[in-house]
Amino acid sequence: MREISGMVMVWHGPAGEIPWEIEEPETGPGWRAMRLRTAVVRTHPQEMTENCVDIGHLIVLHGFDKVRVIDPFVTEGPRARMRYAFSTTIPLIGSIDTEIRILVDGLGFSVVETKAAGWQMRQLVVGTPINEREVVVRAWTSVRGRGNSPLTRILWRPVDAILDRVLSHEMFAQLIRDEVIWERKKYLNRPALGAGDGPISKFRVWCRQFYPDQTN
Repeated sequence: MREISGMVMVWHGPAGEIPWEIEEPETGPGWRAMRLRTAVVRTHPQEMTENCVDIGHLIVLHGFDKVRVIDPFVTEGPRARMRYAFSTTIPLIGSIDTEIRILVDGLGFSVVETKAAGWQMRQLVVGTPINEREVVVRAWTSVRGRGNSPLTRILWRPVDAILDRVLSHEMFAQLIRDEVIWERKKYLNRPALGAGDGPISKFRVWCRQFYPDQTN
């Protein structure tokens, strides 16, 4: 059992397996208190995580433009990492160039680190199954304040506070937009993949380690 970013994480795995640790997000000065939003969706944690490599849906469902891969999907043990860039429109701000780095530990803990217009944002996403077909989605968001000195941080504080509220709402709205896929998606062992679907096959091979008694 260990506390990660204010959450109590408990190891749950097969007997005899060596527990692995979640890689806690880096912290530093300027990060605002996290805002929590929750929802209950009919899905499975693997389906939630699979959207991270489904590049095509970023354009079609989320409306992002000029989506491109900066760092391709890579894995090391229970961890998976990837990085994308795209253009997006933020309410009250307009269109901005955005870069996101996605860090996945297992099938239930993800961190999305975002850089846009000089700001840094972070969203922690935890999917907890509550029965065979439902998952509680908890998402914490935080904005790192601007300014490199006490005076400039004070001057930026009102803007940071407004941006924090706007982005907390927008980032969660983008996350839950995937619900239309999660609730209707049917798992196929050999799906017919298109060129824009991303490395889903590689992702599913990585997932097999979390199902020691069966293949997926």
